[in-house]
Amino acid sequence: NSENIFTEKLKEDSIPAPRSVGTIKINFTPRVFPTALRESQVAEEEEWLHKQAEARRAMNTDIPELCDLKEEEKNPEWLKDKG
Repeated sequence: NSENIFTEKLKEDSIPAPRSVGTIKINFTPRVFPTALRESQVAEEEEWLHKQAEARRAMNTDIPELCDLKEEEKNPEWLKDKG
């Protein structure tokens, strides 16, 4: 009986105290592409984005209803984020 008391006491002593509570704040960089940024692909991604922007601008000049809109209002990504 006395052995059980001592083994229980040793078990209680070996359990560490709980850790203190904390929070970690994470800020993600906004990104157009759904994949992770690869340093080797930065130039290709920038080129693709510029081509997409040029294509959007060229397409928007053909529509007369869009002439009175600001440049950002013609951007579908901006409109999606606003909505």
